[in-house]
Amino acid sequence: MRRAWPILAALLLTPAAHACNVPVFRYALEKWKPDLYRVYVLHQGPLAKQHAALVKTLGKYGPGEDVPSNLDLNVLDLDKEDDAKKLYAKLGKPALPCLVVQATNLDREVVTIWSGKLEEKAVQALVQSPLRKELAKRLQAGETAVWLLLESGEKKKDDEAAAFLEKELKRVAAKLKLPKLTADPADKLAENGPPLKVAFSVLRVKRDDAAEGVLRTMLLKSEEDIEKRKEPMAFPIFGRGRTLGGLIGAGLTGQNIEEGCALLVAPCSCKIKTQSPGFDLLLSTDWDAAFAPKK
Repeated sequence: MRRAWPILAALLLTPAAHACNVPVFRYALEKWKPDLYRVYVLHQGPLAKQHAALVKTLGKYGPGEDVPSNLDLNVLDLDKEDDAKKLYAKLGKPALPCLVVQATNLDREVVTIWSGKLEEKAVQALVQSPLRKELAKRLQAGETAVWLLLESGEKKKDDEAAAFLEKELKRVAAKLKLPKLTADPADKLAENGPPLKVAFSVLRVKRDDAAEGVLRTMLLKSEEDIEKRKEPMAFPIFGRGRTLGGLIGAGLTGQNIEEGCALLVAPCSCKIKTQSPGFDLLLSTDWDAAFAPKK
């Protein structure tokens, strides 16, 4: 399946009267705060010492916390919170205490990304992973988009998809041009930011990589109808971890790749983020550090 790039363009861009010439990907990196992931710890009565320690660890992640992250922690006691009881029942009443992660998908529906036992390995897997760390690093360095290739599990098919994606991105990068910035204050970039450039790269996400289970699930939960599909899927990630959706199977074509890349390089309408389509990944990253004065 392919999200309708032309429809997305109509929402992201206003060709007749641009509010600014800053390209979409750079405006998103500078201005758009990532959507929050609602993380719930459901329990009944006082938490045991080991579980309280895990809650304390989770509390270190979030906007303005020790580790900047788009994570919003909610600790709910079933004996005191009616909403917690409803959520607990909807999940099938799992063993307590449990961890539940919810987010808004591309269709702006609240979906459960993950739920399970409140245990250390679940907490660590939730807040960070090697590929997510590398993804954030590349975006902070100024890459236009990092394409995540979620593999199918069939080596030949995945290698072919990766080679094709790399080839097309190289072709597109040589073809696309950045908008010309003017002296208008709306075109002024943040000081000390990364170089403004057209640059794409690919990161491959294996279906069976335990360390990337949360990342894999986030991608598959972005649309309700793709979780059971086994073809390679390519997601362009830009800004502070946002994607417009994936190109899947037969939808992974040169034309579709070029259209997606062109959208991100085009001048931004500078609308507020909530009026623009997309889905954010959960990343524990200090995005503002990309614009801090260089030492």
